[in-house]
Amino acid sequence: MKVIDFSARKIPPHQITAAGYDGVIAYVSESRPGSNFGTKPVGRQYADALRAEGLHIVSNFQYGKPGSSTPSDFTRGFEGGVADAQTALRLHGEAGGPDHAPIIFSIDEDIDLRTWNDIAVNWFHGINSVLGVDRTGIYGHSRVCAWAIEDEVIGRSTTPGRTWAWQTRAWSQGEREPSAVLFQAVIDTPSNPGPVVSGVHVDVNDVLAPDFGQWHLDRSPSGSAVPPKFDESDEIRSPYSGPRLADVLWFVLHTEDGDSGSARNLARYLSNNDRQVSYHYTVDNDGHVYDVVDPALRANSVFEPGNSRSINLAFAGSKANWSRQTWFDRMQRGMDIAAYIAVRDARRYGLRPQVISRAQADRWESGITDHGAIVEATHVGDHTDVGPGFPWDYFIRKVDEYASGRVQPADIAVRPPSTLPAAPLVPGAVDPHVTSVQRRLNDRTHAGLLVDGEFGDITRRAVAKFQKSRGLTGSGEVGPTTWKELFWDGFGGAAREVVSAADFHSFVTPETAKAVEETQTVREAAVPLGAAPYRMVTGPGITSSVHMELADLGIMRWDPDRRAIAAMFGDNFSFSWGQDWQSPSIVMYDENFNVLGIPGQGNRIAANQGRRQLWPYGHNNPDYDTVLPCDFIKVGDWWYVAVMLSKGKLDVEYPPAQFVTEFWRSRDLLNWQWTGPYLDHRVPGHPGNTMLTFDQIGDYVYIFGTGGLARTKPVWMWRNKASEFPHGFWEPWGWDGSRWDWGIPNERTPMLQGAYGELCFRYVDGNCVLSYLEGGRMTARTVKFPEDNWQDGANVVDYVTAWEIQNLYGGYIAPSSHLNEPGGMKFFVSQWIDKWNYRVYLVEGTLFAKGPLARTLDAEALGIPTFDKELSVIEEDDDRFPLPSGHYWGPLDGPDESWSNLAGTEPQYSLDGLARWQKAIGIDDSGVHDDATKEAAAHLQYVMGWMPSLPGGLRGVVREQEWDKVIRDGWRIPVPAKPAAVGSPAGYDIGWYPGPGYTPGHGDYLRIYLHTTENQDWISKAEDVAAGQAIRQDGSYHYVIDDYHIINTVPVADTAWGLHLDNPVSVQIAMVGTSGEVGCWQAKKNPNVETAPKTEAQWLAHAAMLDMVAYTIAKVATEHDIPLRWCDIDDVGANRRGVSSHYNYSYGSAALHGAKDTSHWDVPPTFPADAVLALAKKYASGMERKSAAPRRKRTEKAAPAKAVKNPAKKATPAKVVKKTPPARVAKKAAPKRVVRRGET
Repeated sequence: MKVIDFSARKIPPHQITAAGYDGVIAYVSESRPGSNFGTKPVGRQYADALRAEGLHIVSNFQYGKPGSSTPSDFTRGFEGGVADAQTALRLHGEAGGPDHAPIIFSIDEDIDLRTWNDIAVNWFHGINSVLGVDRTGIYGHSRVCAWAIEDEVIGRSTTPGRTWAWQTRAWSQGEREPSAVLFQAVIDTPSNPGPVVSGVHVDVNDVLAPDFGQWHLDRSPSGSAVPPKFDESDEIRSPYSGPRLADVLWFVLHTEDGDSGSARNLARYLSNNDRQVSYHYTVDNDGHVYDVVDPALRANSVFEPGNSRSINLAFAGSKANWSRQTWFDRMQRGMDIAAYIAVRDARRYGLRPQVISRAQADRWESGITDHGAIVEATHVGDHTDVGPGFPWDYFIRKVDEYASGRVQPADIAVRPPSTLPAAPLVPGAVDPHVTSVQRRLNDRTHAGLLVDGEFGDITRRAVAKFQKSRGLTGSGEVGPTTWKELFWDGFGGAAREVVSAADFHSFVTPETAKAVEETQTVREAAVPLGAAPYRMVTGPGITSSVHMELADLGIMRWDPDRRAIAAMFGDNFSFSWGQDWQSPSIVMYDENFNVLGIPGQGNRIAANQGRRQLWPYGHNNPDYDTVLPCDFIKVGDWWYVAVMLSKGKLDVEYPPAQFVTEFWRSRDLLNWQWTGPYLDHRVPGHPGNTMLTFDQIGDYVYIFGTGGLARTKPVWMWRNKASEFPHGFWEPWGWDGSRWDWGIPNERTPMLQGAYGELCFRYVDGNCVLSYLEGGRMTARTVKFPEDNWQDGANVVDYVTAWEIQNLYGGYIAPSSHLNEPGGMKFFVSQWIDKWNYRVYLVEGTLFAKGPLARTLDAEALGIPTFDKELSVIEEDDDRFPLPSGHYWGPLDGPDESWSNLAGTEPQYSLDGLARWQKAIGIDDSGVHDDATKEAAAHLQYVMGWMPSLPGGLRGVVREQEWDKVIRDGWRIPVPAKPAAVGSPAGYDIGWYPGPGYTPGHGDYLRIYLHTTENQDWISKAEDVAAGQAIRQDGSYHYVIDDYHIINTVPVADTAWGLHLDNPVSVQIAMVGTSGEVGCWQAKKNPNVETAPKTEAQWLAHAAMLDMVAYTIAKVATEHDIPLRWCDIDDVGANRRGVSSHYNYSYGSAALHGAKDTSHWDVPPTFPADAVLALAKKYASGMERKSAAPRRKRTEKAAPAKAVKNPAKKATPAKVVKKTPPARVAKKAAPKRVVRRGET
């Protein structure tokens, strides 16, 4: 079967059949401006005639085309895709096209993978948001078809193995897309005309499948999904919004829990309310939608970090306590609309267009969810809407309909098997449960398994891969946790739900159960090794708000000023291993161990700000690798922390590991000071002077140590008067052969024999408690008094073992702990498995006191005095460089030491610090390393003489040197005064500003070319332009002139990079400003176009600049014997000498060099060239002409000297923040594809 496509005019249907063809690919698009295609659009009358003749019809959209008056359609991005799909759908319907038939959209040129990833796929996402994927098709070469299939932006034919791909032979290089339904085998071109039907040349296409997209075939037995009818308005906007700080991750549903009664009334409330609450959309059951906040911005709906990562929709008048029936009675239409908008925006912002479970949201997977799930994922807030009565099964079905374009059966939601298998599924098993696992893996992970019920090696590998993707141990066996993760995720059961004891015992052998019970009674929460049953207190979605997802330790103290728990963490990273390495850092928790923020100024808690290393130092420096906290305490008005300076392998004792203890102090947990020389007791030979822990009881601070991280030593004890801590005498507790007592040297007599790891000593309920790591278990023991027999007279409990938390260490006691209560003792326990599994858990245990309880956390009630003895005061330095040693503010794509504040992972102090520097130097305090910052820093580097010795990567960065010069020394960018007189015979001084790139040497001096830099009029300075060019090395001018002064950036004896082929024979003069009529544009893209140039009056408003341009022209022309005449396009094409513009060169280069060399249009014909040249001649009359070397005679058309290859010129606007490079971005609004099919 063959069908044809054509556009010139309508061919009578009977002549198509007479020519032996079976159908037509018809256009559902308009004709381009200046064209008059007879078949665009196909129209109802012609379509009916084709069908009456028995011809098949397939719909195709193509409006623009390369080389035509309108560029290719795919270049119009997401919004263009939306508009084009709406046009195609309208014209398709007007012609009688059915709702189930696909529409094919054309990419009629040879694009590469980068163009597809960066541009074209976004257009298709826009199309998908209107048509759905199932009704979207593509025309293009074989690789384009393959990319569209891989990115899932086109639908599938009902013919198995076929997609809506119409492949053209052009640009396919002989390849064939095997899933295509059409192949354009004959292409009509001027050099190779196609067959003629009724006087019209046509393209001929082979039909490759029974279902190739033809109108008359009904593909939807269940019917097509019809978008809900609703009106959408943006007339009411809320001011409570702001820029996003991260990529969108979730589409979130909310209830109003109020009685607004309509989407409009709720929108009006959101536009002005004391709580400053806002949502992106309000929806009601009457079909009204109000766009209250632009989805490109964040709304105030769920607190940070959720606000930046979410699009939020509220059902007007709804309540979280509604029953399922109430939702249907009062909001069914609203739910339909919400499902449609959720799918539309999910495609627009690169989310998965599907409902996700709370467990998935907790793992920060993308998709559609509700406010309650976001609270659980971010641990911020207390909302539970949309409530337990919300009909998720119905809503999921509607989402699936709009995502697929097809109506789903009412029982579309698949439920997990009702029972767990009787034993773990292992390789070699043959079982119906294996069939379920194989089918589920195929559905969820596209594993491609043969569903045969046999657990072979391929199935094992698929299971292991799935387990690792969910943070489980990749054993390849299906136990209860894997089963629940695989089947229960998404249907109300939490994927990380704790396995019950009954479930656990059904999976373990009697021998395993007995061994476990010998260690500890099997808990309700017991799970297999490596999957901890305890609550995580660090990790994604938990400590993300403080930019810390990987951490250990978590030493806790109660902060009485902030009324919260202060937890001090050791080596910690932001969002991936190695990123923003800090230690130590403090995070604040409430009494229920929910993250509140970090210590803020004035004893407040700063929410949603990146945690901060307590004092700056460089990791892996020559003296030590890291600083590990051991314990901290508040004594009187001061907080003290003991830290180990650690070098070498941390699991080996000295050598090579080296541990030195230091103490630092702070009044507010923010500003820390070194307390001075090392303590007297830390003398060579004492084995226990590191890995310290301490607490205050009465007049003394009791100190315990175990000598480092070797975990092979016992525990020693000292006491120090609280009034002198930590610098007073540390009195040892030792044995002299007959008695234990204070003051007896204890090097050989530790108070607790054994091999111990991390210690934590606390005075709890009037008893002494010591927690430690010993032999793969975390243990706590208690005595009444510090001097009691810890070895044999203590109550002891192993509160967690390595069977429960693999690779555990570091158990630290929470200040809310109590004795004699089930689970009353609370501990933070660390786990290290690998760089992806590095976290802290909250673990509970029961420990019984050895003496009477004293139940209070109040220090005075415990008889603990406060002391206010001042140590030597160290002046705080508020002006120190905020970043860690060796780091600086620089580009996003720079090394790890370069902090751009554009990645969304930098701590708040980094943004605040750079904003302070920016404001001080006199530029916008954006807090990000943008072009203005680069240019300001480069200007400083030039003035200070640092630039020549700097490598390229450090030009324009803000290091400690640049910080100190501005913050400490008060350096500012000098603003030159405007010339006092215009037209002064004395002319102007010219500043020297080297740095932009150039090519040594110069050819004959034929012309002076004028340029504009396309920076904002009156705002940018000449130095800004030169600094930017010095950083980028992609263009340059000899002179740059703003409204204030002239600078010379490239010697006239050398070749600047302002043009291309004419660079070696010309001098480049640039004016700071635009060539377009918009002089102070603020958008990210320059809105000026060639059709809207500056008027002559706008040019003359820059009188001082034009006068300085004239002076500079006169100077150059006099020194190099260049005629003061204006060269228009024809003059440039004829290679005449004089003064011209980049505009004239662009259009004259075709005649001069045989092809158009550039496409710039600065400066346009509206430039007052006559007036400027008249001023130049006046200046030249007073200048002494230098004797010029004789020029060799050349013809008008002679080719200039051979061009030196150099980057194309044009300064990037100084105030524009460049697009974030994709390499450092977690995700994009539209997904990017990996290289494949031979692309490089």
